[in-house]
Amino acid sequence: RMKCPVVASDGHTYEKEAICRVIADSGRSPMTRELLNHCVFPNFAMKRTIEESDNARIKCQKTTVYGR
Repeated sequence: RMKCPVVASDGHTYEKEAICRVIADSGRSPMTRELLNHCVFPNFAMKRTIEESDNARIKCQKTTVYGR
């Protein structure tokens, strides 16, 4: 699961730690192979979606376990 989703200059969303390693190593997008800009931007929409999904999963687990 992504903890810190960011958008790179290729327009794709990546985990921040992973894409920063890629930029430092090869500098190329893993999706398009184009050279990436060193700037990445937070993907707030993806972060919110992940959090909502986690909350729904936890609620579902509680309902299943406790029969509510």
